[in-house]
Amino acid sequence: MEKIISVYSNNKGSSPETEEILTEKFRKLGFDIVKGLCNRADILVCIGGDGTFFDAIHKCNYPSIPIIGINTGHLGFFQDVPPDRIDEFIDCYITGKYKIQQLSLIKASVKTASGVFEHCFLNETTIRSTDFRSIHLNIYVDDKLIECCNGDGIVLSTPTGSTAFNYSLGGSIIDPRLDLVQITPIAPMNNTAYRTLSSSIILPSNTSLKLIPAMERDTNLCVIRDGYKNEYTNVEEVVISTYDKKINLIRSIDFDFWSKVNSKLL
Repeated sequence: MEKIISVYSNNKGSSPETEEILTEKFRKLGFDIVKGLCNRADILVCIGGDGTFFDAIHKCNYPSIPIIGINTGHLGFFQDVPPDRIDEFIDCYITGKYKIQQLSLIKASVKTASGVFEHCFLNETTIRSTDFRSIHLNIYVDDKLIECCNGDGIVLSTPTGSTAFNYSLGGSIIDPRLDLVQITPIAPMNNTAYRTLSSSIILPSNTSLKLIPAMERDTNLCVIRDGYKNEYTNVEEVVISTYDKKINLIRSIDFDFWSKVNSKLL
């Protein structure tokens, strides 16, 4: 242990005060504090809400060092520690009374006429038209056409992200210990003119999965992954695959995913 703590904060509301308290307590224990990511750090402490947690993992390029979240936001699905329990967290960290929850990442490769653009996501990727009109995307699983998604768009979610936009669309909540990807349509159109995917599909994450625009007008796509938006023209296909990195999230020794779901969502 090099006794280095990285701190990533949203610097809003009570976050600066919380960071100051955390910094003082760790320094008294002989730790050096570094703002932002330090690859030699023992842990990365993320101070803010769940949005800050996603900012941290994306801006720090999906760090391999363990991450702990101190929740100064609202829901706190990933941010486990309330500010008034910092002493308890530090004691558990020093004595090793915690466990690591590994979270899988998925990669979306957007192939256009001008090149291939790769994006990783922990929660979800939403694909819609750039002008938010209805789109038609053919879904290929292991190079076989399964169905066309006709509607406002499509959401691709990891088990971690199954409790987010996917859940509000009627998708299933998936235990993050499973290695899966879920495909959920947004406002599907199912009528005499269009046959469409009207409910979620759940696939092993190592499945060959492609989304191909069904019409010329569907090639201008907006790709939103974990809240970060990119727009592309002349899209030929979007390929979904596993990513070799994982996020290591520090959890309390008695952490249970379904208890968290029950307390936060149900």
